[in-house]
Amino acid sequence: MKLGDNKNDEVSFVIAKAGDQAYNEACDVRREVFCKEFGWAEEDEFMEEELCTYVIAKVHGKAVGTARVREFQEERRIQRVAVLKEYRKYGIGSKLIKFVIGNLLQEEGPDITVFARRPALEFYKRLGFKETGYEDVRGGEPHHEMKLDESAF
Repeated sequence: MKLGDNKNDEVSFVIAKAGDQAYNEACDVRREVFCKEFGWAEEDEFMEEELCTYVIAKVHGKAVGTARVREFQEERRIQRVAVLKEYRKYGIGSKLIKFVIGNLLQEEGPDITVFARRPALEFYKRLGFKETGYEDVRGGEPHHEMKLDESAF
């Protein structure tokens, strides 16, 4: 995969709800990353879908990344962030998170959180998230709760 020199122009975003065509594309990305690459069970990956809003990152019309947002009374959680392996290291994940925060979570409200796998901690720290110290096991591996320091965004 090769992106051109102007990577910002080549990544577009679509917002979807469960049942939309774009949602199906998000599911395909999640199956590839979480189920095939990470080995998570599909029944564990696809839960509470109708409660979330989805963002799909596309390059030249192809779905290459996704994230979902679920709003709780006490927090707004970014979940299921995934970028296809061959599209990583091009800044797509960062652009995806910034789009989610800037377009779905821009209003004042409860904390914005993520639960990050250990390999993704530095990625989220660069985007202004800080570890809270709480850890949970998801998909059979530890995930660390992180909250967005909104003054850094």
